[in-house]
Amino acid sequence: MKNLVVLYLLFLISCISSFSQNKEVEIIYAGSLEIDKKNYPGYKILKKSNTKQVHLLHNGLEIWSDKVFFQQIENNLNSYGNVVLKQGDSLILTCDNLDYDGNTKIAIAQKNVILDDKKMILKTQKLYYNRNLEIVEYLEKGTLFDSATTIQSDKGIYYTTQNKYRFESNVNVKRNDLNIKSSKMDFYTSSNKSFFLGPTTIIGEDYIINCDNGLYEIEGKKGFFKKNASIKYNFKELVGDSIFFDKELGFASAKDNIKLTDTLNNSIITGTFGKVFKDSDSVMITHKAVAINLIDKDSLFIRADTLISTGKSDNRITRGFKNVRIFKNNFSAKSDSIVFNNNEGLVKLYRNLILKDDLDYYTPNEISAKNPVLWSNNSQITGDEIHIKINDKKIDSLIILNNSFVAEQDSLNLKNFNQLKGIRLEGKFGLNGLEEIDLIKNTEMIYYLYDDNNLELTGIDKAICSSMKIIFEEKSISEMIFFTDPDGTTFPPDEIPENSRKLIGFFWRGDEKIKSKDEIYHEFDFKKFVP
Repeated sequence: MKNLVVLYLLFLISCISSFSQNKEVEIIYAGSLEIDKKNYPGYKILKKSNTKQVHLLHNGLEIWSDKVFFQQIENNLNSYGNVVLKQGDSLILTCDNLDYDGNTKIAIAQKNVILDDKKMILKTQKLYYNRNLEIVEYLEKGTLFDSATTIQSDKGIYYTTQNKYRFESNVNVKRNDLNIKSSKMDFYTSSNKSFFLGPTTIIGEDYIINCDNGLYEIEGKKGFFKKNASIKYNFKELVGDSIFFDKELGFASAKDNIKLTDTLNNSIITGTFGKVFKDSDSVMITHKAVAINLIDKDSLFIRADTLISTGKSDNRITRGFKNVRIFKNNFSAKSDSIVFNNNEGLVKLYRNLILKDDLDYYTPNEISAKNPVLWSNNSQITGDEIHIKINDKKIDSLIILNNSFVAEQDSLNLKNFNQLKGIRLEGKFGLNGLEEIDLIKNTEMIYYLYDDNNLELTGIDKAICSSMKIIFEEKSISEMIFFTDPDGTTFPPDEIPENSRKLIGFFWRGDEKIKSKDEIYHEFDFKKFVP
């Protein structure tokens, strides 16, 4: 008998539990109840009173309206007039019409629908609320807004437990001086963070961001962007595989396949990692960094391990550190470091500092091998410091401040080299490279002479003087003019041994010569970056 009682109690509990899970919609209040079997068979018609609306309850969901058609057996209802739906303290929905199925827990709201989650308000004309999945969905145009932000889209889903909206198709965000256009976007109302899942454009007061994937904090005005990512500002465009941006700091960083285009100055900087500081108009690019400037209607390529460009357009200075290489159609160069002053139109090439104590350790030839080097046509030019002057976007002149050395390989005998040296060098550029050079103070020369008819070596000129001028024609030395007490002798070739045919400081670096822009970085595709 006791066992039967226990079984009965268990059965009763099971029934109660089952009933609670499939609980019927409860009528809390109705001003009147009507039954119209002819026109509305199976329905109870509930109407408001003069003071109160119809009030229904289902598993914590409350519904108020002016009129309700209630199918008690099917456990569903149709509400009309000033409908209010409330889910706990977190969600309030108002509309003109509402259909609700108590079995599926799905509500369909129509006409003048307003959803308020106490953080933002959503307006649309038709909305689906699935209580089981805890999502709200609209398939017609909807507008989400608060006091500062407005978001429009053709359709969207609201995940109530996550405080997350997913907007799709023609997404448009407006907030003060910010406008976002996206094909697909997730938005968290609690944090004001946006996650982009398709082509997106962010238009700020002084910048434009594009990406196919990324996130942006609308309140903090900072974000991270990937896939076709770019930022446009101050006539510049930063492109990279990934970009971080902080509006308040005026800072952006980019990684992999970086390209910074400056349309105002006709320049491009590429590399692997970069930092941009907007307020100071500065940029740092590292690893395979290359600057491309339009000069003489042609591109000047500057490569370095690290490139730093600072200052406004009219006073910009670009610095390069480690493994500097330069290429232009009429000359190329190498150095340890470089400084390019845009305002002065001056390019300075430096070697790493050699301490005074180390000068005695290195031979002049070894120092020459470390010095900056410039190649123009068939000439190799070295010195402690090389200056290249640019006037009116044209390569104008060349200055070497100390230990100037000019070498030219003999085309008829590659073992021989014409050599010129002095303290200071001043040169003038033409369309095809160096046209003339002035060597000043303590100048020396070794020059190979050939018979014009049989092209045999007839002699070797050796000379010293205070200064000399060298004229170039057809890419080679054509004339030399000596000034102030020149002293020279022409020796028969057999009277000068091989070890006496080199001036002190001579070091041939022909294997280092950069013959094309591709030799700056063989693996780098420059074609797509050329202005």
